[in-house]
Amino acid sequence: VICLETQSDVCEHASIGVGHRSGVILIQCSESVGEIVSLARRIGPATLLSKLAFLSELPRQWVRTFWAGKLQVLVVLESKNDEELALPYIREGCSGVLHLDDSPELWQKAILSVAAGEMWASRRMLTRLLRELIRIENDPTRKITRRESEILELIGLGHDNRHIANELFISKETVRWHVRSLYSKIGV
Repeated sequence: VICLETQSDVCEHASIGVGHRSGVILIQCSESVGEIVSLARRIGPATLLSKLAFLSELPRQWVRTFWAGKLQVLVVLESKNDEELALPYIREGCSGVLHLDDSPELWQKAILSVAAGEMWASRRMLTRLLRELIRIENDPTRKITRRESEILELIGLGHDNRHIANELFISKETVRWHVRSLYSKIGV
């Protein structure tokens, strides 16, 4: 488990949470992204505990970089009321959320669960993320190609197939083929 040197309260909570449990080592590291990644590569799969303030200073895609480097990230929030702020980071690949006011037992469970490759978040947060995923997966417009999208836009403007063909420099038969495919995808 990697804790940032500047986040002594997080390190203290982690230390109390995991105690002297075998197999769990707490390592303090500077806030240098290069040092964090280098350390994670040297020690193998690891979990980074970090407050949102540090993560928010980085481009969000860094979370994916950490994740690709086998570094799980647990976001540590000041209170349970701040969970909404962590959602974008969970969407980018953070493995979970802990709160400074969580019990030591909860810290231990979270750290061990994330180390085992699991997610750690409240039921409310996981439900919200799952509903978003289902909505995206069931969205018929996700399956529409760029060309079909252009044709749909022109249909919406009231243009007929001949005008669409001329506008997009394709044949009227190609437009008809795209329209049939498009209508099938959106259930028309």
